[in-house]
Amino acid sequence: QLKSPTTAAVHVNTLCVSIGLLTGMLRIVVVIVIRTHSDSYFTLTHCFVLMVPFVVMTPLYV
Repeated sequence: QLKSPTTAAVHVNTLCVSIGLLTGMLRIVVVIVIRTHSDSYFTLTHCFVLMVPFVVMTPLYV
């Protein structure tokens, strides 16, 4: 059970912010991949490596 409604709101806020950051990053990744067709595979792998810390850190804040 939740201790207080404020903590719940903070958790929801952080969750929404992290989701927003992740979707923003994915949008940037898509743009980069579209602009650089020649080395799109390298760009994808590089961006996935960059995304890993965000994905790992998200549950820690939630």
